[in-house]
Amino acid sequence: MPSLTAGRRSVRWLTAGAIVLIVVGVSLLIPGSTEDAACTLNAPARIAVDQAELEFTATKVCTGRGPSDVTWTAAVGSTETSELRFRRTDSAVAQVFSNDPFGQWTWTVTRTDRSGADYNAPVTEVRAGSTVTVAAARQASSGTEVTFQVNRYDPKASAMVPWAGATATIESRKAPADDNAPFAPAGSATSDGEGIVVLTLRPRVDTQYRARFADAAEVFGATSDYVFVGR
Repeated sequence: MPSLTAGRRSVRWLTAGAIVLIVVGVSLLIPGSTEDAACTLNAPARIAVDQAELEFTATKVCTGRGPSDVTWTAAVGSTETSELRFRRTDSAVAQVFSNDPFGQWTWTVTRTDRSGADYNAPVTEVRAGSTVTVAAARQASSGTEVTFQVNRYDPKASAMVPWAGATATIESRKAPADDNAPFAPAGSATSDGEGIVVLTLRPRVDTQYRARFADAAEVFGATSDYVFVGR
């Protein structure tokens, strides 16, 4: 009779007509057990705070015998900020408040009924949101004056306020242009104390301009609509 082997070694003998197999040093994986279960939280990569309270929805995907009740809690350092509880569902809603700390929110599992499963720990970047508007006015002798107004959310004021000192890349493309046509850098600028950037432009050909304000430590940047400036 051929020998039966599993793992590093096995022992075979007959007992009342049955084959008894003893496996040494082998961990057997039972399909559907917690050992082959894994859950992935799909949380937003970034959240721009532009009001006192906002909600967002996240989902989870589990394989194997996943949990029926699991909670991921977000924290910045040792400060807990929000939680997502999935109780017999694959989607959950959480809140972000304007007085929550900005920064990287790391989501870790703090409660589950399947402790042996594998869980991911995604990160959500939370910062204040910003907006930017643009207007153009033709000047009789000097060209076209283009004004960008950039604002950011201020948690203390619970309102959008002028974003002073914001840095922007001024971008342009020849007009007319398809909406998918790329812009190219044409200069740089910094907003004044009122969040304003004013440019006087005299292009040689019809041109579309926009401003792309960069992210800051606690504020996500924003990009304006484009404005047409004739030659």
